[in-house]
Amino acid sequence: MKPARLSQTVVAPGCWGDLPWGNYYREALEQQLNPWLAKMYGFHLLKIGNLSAEINSEACAVSHQVNVSSQGSPMQVLADPLHLPFADKSVDVCLLAHTLPWCADPHRL
Repeated sequence: MKPARLSQTVVAPGCWGDLPWGNYYREALEQQLNPWLAKMYGFHLLKIGNLSAEINSEACAVSHQVNVSSQGSPMQVLADPLHLPFADKSVDVCLLAHTLPWCADPHRL
């Protein structure tokens, strides 16, 4: 398989509003995710990246939801998504809303 690693620095948007029609796209994505989120269960949900943090996940039964990113708000954990500070097998659900396109090494993430 060909490596997907990028040599140039990729700057992720800070919020959906930074993308053209981003807020409309976020709303459409939330509508598509809601039926799936309702089927998720467990104790811990990670929303990785600034865009994921803005996704409304109230339909998800997982009560402990944590926003993780290297910058921005509203983050509960400031960390590099490539070096998450969580123990193995301690997370039940991960939401990566358009995190991979902005990652320099998506296979590693």
